[in-house]
Amino acid sequence: MDRAKLPMHHEYKALYFRSLRAAIFIMNKTDVEDVKQVLKSKPGTSWEKKFAFDFGYLLKRIRRRVPPPTILYNRMKVVFDFFKDKEDSSTKTDVNGNTAVDKDGLTLYRLLGGTSNLESLHQYL
Repeated sequence: MDRAKLPMHHEYKALYFRSLRAAIFIMNKTDVEDVKQVLKSKPGTSWEKKFAFDFGYLLKRIRRRVPPPTILYNRMKVVFDFFKDKEDSSTKTDVNGNTAVDKDGLTLYRLLGGTSNLESLHQYL
């Protein structure tokens, strides 16, 4: 399965991917508490900062597991249901379908491939 492709500056992008990560991986509670205690003792850092900006630090120190498929399905469904109607306020692009609409509510389309081989054939006729 391909990774979801969101615009670089979509306002829900970070929250969407953090929510997916939280749904897929269950962190070991003991490891989480140990890391939180260490971070509390260090000035200028916190669990929230590490979770948002330096997740690699946490990955090296906390064991994770993926839940069984029946539980994973329900956790992922919650994330997808929550984000299905969320759209970027500036581009009107939603998180799941990347559908953009104009100010009149009409869907905007764009050409992805340029001209086709058939069109290039016709230019010689």
